[in-house]
Amino acid sequence: MSQNQGRPVPAIEIVSLAKIILVIFLVILAFSQSTDADVFDQEIISGYRWQATTLEFSQLGTANNTPASLLFNVGGFLPGGFEVRAIRIRNEGKMSFNYSLWWEKTAGDDQFCRSLKLIVMKDWQIIFDGLLSDLSLDARIDEDNKQEDWVFFLRLDAKDSFLKERTCDFDFVFRTFRDNKGEAAGFFDENRLSNHATSGHWADN
Repeated sequence: MSQNQGRPVPAIEIVSLAKIILVIFLVILAFSQSTDADVFDQEIISGYRWQATTLEFSQLGTANNTPASLLFNVGGFLPGGFEVRAIRIRNEGKMSFNYSLWWEKTAGDDQFCRSLKLIVMKDWQIIFDGLLSDLSLDARIDEDNKQEDWVFFLRLDAKDSFLKERTCDFDFVFRTFRDNKGEAAGFFDENRLSNHATSGHWADN
């Protein structure tokens, strides 16, 4: 008769045996691809098409639709003088958009820049007539109307002597927006037109 017969199995041996069985079970589960208890879920959505879109516009010369980056380049502005330039805004993307136009001084004399006046026409309608420094406009271009023509009249009326032989460099900034004006987020595009103007020398009256 065995000496262990009738003797209770120690609790520590039961725990060790349970650990061994658990390890074997986990190894088998890890190497199996699936079990009868696996739950699968599959959803198929049909009848929908996803399509990417773009938002992009270009600034073109109105005579031959060539890309434009410089608008005004005026030397020797005299009181009463003016220059006329035109630009075409074209929708190159696949969605309509709103856009803003404003100016930013990049170099030169503050007083001379503030003395310049501007008339802006869009599709032959005057939409701005005032100081260059006050320029701030909003417009919209739709999918059906793919381009708009802008005409700019830059002039100098003031005759003050301190404006002689001065320089003003500035940009016209065109920026698109969908919902919030001035927000550069999501779909947006921005283009700039550089400008350079200098004043001449005139006799004081």
